[in-house]
Amino acid sequence: MIKKRLWIVVMIIIMLVATMSGRWSRQEPKNLAIGIAYLYEKTDEGIYSITAEIVHLSGTNESGAATGGQSGSLSIIRNFKGPTVSETVRDTEVKVEKVFFGSQNRVRFFSEELAREDGILDILDFFVRDHIADERPYLFVVKNEKPTDIFEADLGGSARLGEHIHHIAGKRQDTVLTTTFVNTLKFVREYYCEGMQPVISVVEAKETEAAYKTPGMEDEPKKTELVFEGLGVMKGAKLVGLLSEREAMTYTLLREDIKGAHTSIPVGEKEIGVKLSNSRPKIKTSYENGRVKINIDLKLKLSVSENETEYDVSQYRDIKILENIANNHFRKEIESTIAKIQREYKSDIFGFGMHFHVQQKHDLWESIKEEWDDKYFAEADITVKVDSKIVFSGETREKFGVNAR
Repeated sequence: MIKKRLWIVVMIIIMLVATMSGRWSRQEPKNLAIGIAYLYEKTDEGIYSITAEIVHLSGTNESGAATGGQSGSLSIIRNFKGPTVSETVRDTEVKVEKVFFGSQNRVRFFSEELAREDGILDILDFFVRDHIADERPYLFVVKNEKPTDIFEADLGGSARLGEHIHHIAGKRQDTVLTTTFVNTLKFVREYYCEGMQPVISVVEAKETEAAYKTPGMEDEPKKTELVFEGLGVMKGAKLVGLLSEREAMTYTLLREDIKGAHTSIPVGEKEIGVKLSNSRPKIKTSYENGRVKINIDLKLKLSVSENETEYDVSQYRDIKILENIANNHFRKEIESTIAKIQREYKSDIFGFGMHFHVQQKHDLWESIKEEWDDKYFAEADITVKVDSKIVFSGETREKFGVNAR
């Protein structure tokens, strides 16, 4: 039976791919326009506003005028408004005046105001119901007071915002501690998972000073760059809070697979720089006298990349001291962040409820699940244990003269 179901799923996927391939092959490139990035907002009048980055493959705009662009294509920014999500999306398809592939987008942005007040479920639900859903687009809350500022950012030579962000997110996913790049599939899975709340990526367009100023040029223009930092805490499909870079690290350590992320650990008034890898934590839950208890056991591997301290990483005794310092540092950061989320947001983004559901009796979970976030997670007693090991590659071991242990 399982094999039969699997076969059916495989066949459906093959047919969908074939259908899409045929759809593309039947269209002349000059008739195609692809929406690769969308920003969703609500106006003061309460109507939806969608700003779209649209690629015209022919290199001409809607009127047929030549516009140049890379490799015979042009990226333009258009804005559309409507009373509902569906009407606004339909408006984009009508006004573009070409065969419009809105389902090929790479990223979806949401203004912070929209994400907090209305949530993003209606928007995602529209694409699911209309059969144009795609699991790949990354989801971002835009922190800017004027969210459209993201379309003015300097992309460092990249021509298109949607492709630029999609590339960065895919490349940096397992090497960044201070944020998590959330695609549509991850969000939807966590939204519908019992005992877990979703998170969302955060982006901000910031003005930055030039790293090098030309002599005699006092008023060099500032650059606007995209900054990916922190994380959005969701409750259901609404944004309830924003985590800083340091706070987002806790989520990343407990929920993501990290391989070689760079971070620093304070040692007195100095610090050590490390490359960090983690293994998924062991989480054990219990229930006593009406309270939930959660024990977290996290193991980390650290490779020292910079050392400003007096400790000698070629000496076993000093290594053990640094490991204990690292244990205390990460434990305090994790405990502090979890306590803040319990107190201020009451949203179990770590999926502790999922572990409780699996580990405890089904009837117990059924009796408390409706109050899990607001009561049982928010009031849970949580203990954290961190076991850090400083490890050396052959190259590092030779450099510091450390014997294998």
